[in-house]
Amino acid sequence: MNDVIDKIYCINLPQSQDRWKKVSASFENLGLGNKFNRIEAVKPPQNFFLPNQVRNTQLGCTLSHLKTLGTALKESEGNILVVEDDISPSDECNKIVSDVIKNLPKTWSICYFGGQPRKPLNLYKKSENINIYRAKGIIGAYAYAVNFNYIKSLFSYTISSLSTNSYRNSEGYLNYSGVYDYILLEFAAGTESFITYPLVFKPFPAVSTITGQDYSQKDLDNLIENRWKWVK
Repeated sequence: MNDVIDKIYCINLPQSQDRWKKVSASFENLGLGNKFNRIEAVKPPQNFFLPNQVRNTQLGCTLSHLKTLGTALKESEGNILVVEDDISPSDECNKIVSDVIKNLPKTWSICYFGGQPRKPLNLYKKSENINIYRAKGIIGAYAYAVNFNYIKSLFSYTISSLSTNSYRNSEGYLNYSGVYDYILLEFAAGTESFITYPLVFKPFPAVSTITGQDYSQKDLDNLIENRWKWVK
């Protein structure tokens, strides 16, 4: 991964030290500790959220990703990988990310290495033992790479989305544009974006910032299995 990713940013709340120890250790074990950077998550004022958001935690999540992109604009000199602190990388993570990015067109914007599609996707190509699909309608912002040339535009798009009202898109889905999962979904849909399967990063049990539901590992595994069952 060292040859295709300049910096890895991990979003983490100050009180979530156990998560930080777990996720930072996993990247150290992969030999990526020198690229791994902590972004302290933004905690918005209690009971404050925007009209296009449902929960206070959603605003915190969006602002945290915005802070990450802003930090990357100031200090990154190449592509970045953004992860949240409740993920586990696969053993082959290092090699897969490198192989995948080398197989993408130079104009790629976002490459998801975790997430679930709302509908079947179009295969772009196969790289080693992993499939690369064109990404459209992907839910999940817990592990994604951003092309260096698109960091600024994603940063600007996120800011503008915070003031956009919720709406139903052409496919009938309700999009909460202030929620970062949907911001990234919409940005990816309008650019040349991709996702890999099998997933390179998987979430471990945590409370969802979108639904507020406390997912068990079985719940998460079943969710991923159900969303990707069409590839079997």
